[in-house]
Amino acid sequence: HRLVRNLSLIAFREKKDFKDMLLQSEEIRKILSPKEIEEIFDPYKYVSVAKERVLRLIKIAEEKLGEKIMEK
Repeated sequence: HRLVRNLSLIAFREKKDFKDMLLQSEEIRKILSPKEIEEIFDPYKYVSVAKERVLRLIKIAEEKLGEKIMEK
């Protein structure tokens, strides 16, 4: 965590690309492969779970309200 934080601060301060810094870091590459680093920055990996999260939140809201708030 400390290493990633430090790299992110350097990237911000020096206006460098954070992903490139991770890919160039030998310490990070001991833990994550370049492919894994690329996947972390792939927004589609996160968008794919958005629907499930929204549906889960709707279900919780419906249970608390005691009524349907969305039709499937």
